[in-house]
Amino acid sequence: METITLTIRITPELKRQIEIIAKNEDRSINNLINIILKNYIKENTLNKKS
Repeated sequence: METITLTIRITPELKRQIEIIAKNEDRSINNLINIILKNYIKENTLNKKS
């Protein structure tokens, strides 16, 4: 699958929390953020169809 680079700005606290979760789940930060975004889109798409 082709990917693109996306640059975002977040607070240092949010970055720290993401790093902790990624480490606890043995994931990269990039992988964790991809999962979070995919789940958010899936949940919101399903809710709008109902």
